[in-house]
Amino acid sequence: QIYWKVSEDKKAKCAEKGKSKQTECLNYIRVLQPLNAGMLYVCGTNAFQPICDHLNLNQADVIFKLKFHRYFLGKHEDGKGRCPFDPAQSYTSVMVDGELYSGTSYNFLGSEPIISRHSSQSPLRTEYAIPWLNEPSFIFADVIRRNLNDTEGEDDKVYFFFMEVSVEYEFVFKLMIPRVARVCKGDQGGLRTLQKKWTSFLKARLICSKPDSNLVFNMLQDVFVLRGPWLKEPVFYAVFTPQLNNVGLSAVCAYNLSAVEEVFSHGKYMQSATVEQSHTKWVRYNGVVPRPRPGAVSAGGD
Repeated sequence: QIYWKVSEDKKAKCAEKGKSKQTECLNYIRVLQPLNAGMLYVCGTNAFQPICDHLNLNQADVIFKLKFHRYFLGKHEDGKGRCPFDPAQSYTSVMVDGELYSGTSYNFLGSEPIISRHSSQSPLRTEYAIPWLNEPSFIFADVIRRNLNDTEGEDDKVYFFFMEVSVEYEFVFKLMIPRVARVCKGDQGGLRTLQKKWTSFLKARLICSKPDSNLVFNMLQDVFVLRGPWLKEPVFYAVFTPQLNNVGLSAVCAYNLSAVEEVFSHGKYMQSATVEQSHTKWVRYNGVVPRPRPGAVSAGGD
């Protein structure tokens, strides 16, 4: 067993902020990603003061101990933006070549969602603005390698799957929209605008429906990537349930990587509507698309 407990002082400070000392002010592990064959990167909520460390999995002297020697390296890195503060908040993460890509909340209240890359060379994050992320619930993240033989992997892309409150339409209730977002591993951020922000961030709506039954499955529950040498390309399998007319049904929809990339590479953009008193808040942009195309992979630029 491995223990990573919260100090009594941190528990007390957490309780002073109105959280439950018995259930919330503990250390819930939320990030557990492999760094290499003998090391895990681990982050915990740590009584609403998220913290990260390295867990050594290397085999110790089996002659004397006859077991694996597991221990933390004691780096105690700040987990803000890597791990949620609240154990009940949604989160996702993936380790890509030693850099953590995560979708989580950036503050104590959980009101600032963020998709970020934690890197000593070029850390990046999303802008804190509704068009980027609007009350998201993060589900899944993974990297898709463009070329397995490319040691640099600058053309690799990281995909995030999540739900968020609709920004396209306004309803009396919060209509949830399932999304897939993409960022590029080679993204270095902007030179003038969008400094330390993603320049390759794009998101698109996931559609999963059964038109003949008038059923729309918009509550994304989980995602799995199927890949292998027998496939021409990776396939995303997503599990959905309906938000409306919920009759205990669920659905699995599949999305080929090429179909997702086609939307990001040639799909229409959306812009905020100018018509007031309308339930439609975003409309399709039909103007001339700038060059280079917004969201295209670049190695630094605006």
